[in-house]
Amino acid sequence: MIRSAMLVACLGLPLAAWAQEDLLSPQEIQQAWVGKAVQVKTAANDVLLLKLHADMTASIEGSRINDQGTWRLWDKGYCAKWQKIRKGEERCLTVRRQTQEIVNPDGSLNATVIEVR
Repeated sequence: MIRSAMLVACLGLPLAAWAQEDLLSPQEIQQAWVGKAVQVKTAANDVLLLKLHADMTASIEGSRINDQGTWRLWDKGYCAKWQKIRKGEERCLTVRRQTQEIVNPDGSLNATVIEVR
């Protein structure tokens, strides 16, 4: 983080602007993921198949998790609300461009994209 801040300072860019550039835009998420199967590995090492459908419904399935829900874009990424996961509470997530990490609002790792097909 210190190196990143030093690089940003040298470039004359605010840190927030640099961090925003490292995230996939909502439009990029929509183009890359909607209508496709997104295989992810969670922070707990579960491999799941996430599907965001054009009608704003979503599904997620794996060996320990199977759920249905809804999704929407937001200004920094996307939000998902599942029937079972988080007791139906919506969570908005960002996606890091370089690492393909899906990140929780608190900055912790939610999952990493393995493959989009």
